[in-house]
Amino acid sequence: MPYKDGKGKLRWDKKRRNELSFEDSDEIVAHWEDCSARQSQDRGDFEGIAKRIRPYRDQARTVGEALEMAARDGL
Repeated sequence: MPYKDGKGKLRWDKKRRNELSFEDSDEIVAHWEDCSARQSQDRGDFEGIAKRIRPYRDQARTVGEALEMAARDGL
């Protein structure tokens, strides 16, 4: 999962979903909204994840937990 490191650089291979916070998720979406309109596979995948976790933001601590809840509920 992508995330911003301590220097503000977007990283793709360092953080697992269970470690990814909702703030990380929001920063990624904001970064992509500032970028060109070209759709990448990673962006498409992450936008799908963002839609699935939206109902669970108040209940889960991490993106991974929210994804588990969504899978349990069939989303």
